Amino acid sequence: MIVVDSSALVAIFQRERDAALYATAIQRADRLVISAVNVHETGMVMRARRGIDAERLVWRFLREDNDFEIALLLFKGDDFAATDVKRYI
Repeated sequence: MIVVDSSALVAIFQRERDAALYATAIQRADRLVISAVNVHETGMVMRARRGIDAERLVWRFLREDNDFEIALLLFKGDDFAATDVKRYI
């Protein structure tokens, strides 16, 4: 299982130099999880950069091309160490 950040998805969609690294990790993962906040952030970034069709591409990539689980994460302030993530994913 991997939890994917919006920065990795944007790298893939923007075809950045390290995009293949992230795409390969996603392809090899047995379980893919992304937070709802990261889904929203990725959609906003891609829509701002490339328009509504790019935002639709994000959703297709997450739900149709891959089987991402969209998770709600509970955390305390800036202290991610206090996050109770395991209980929710």
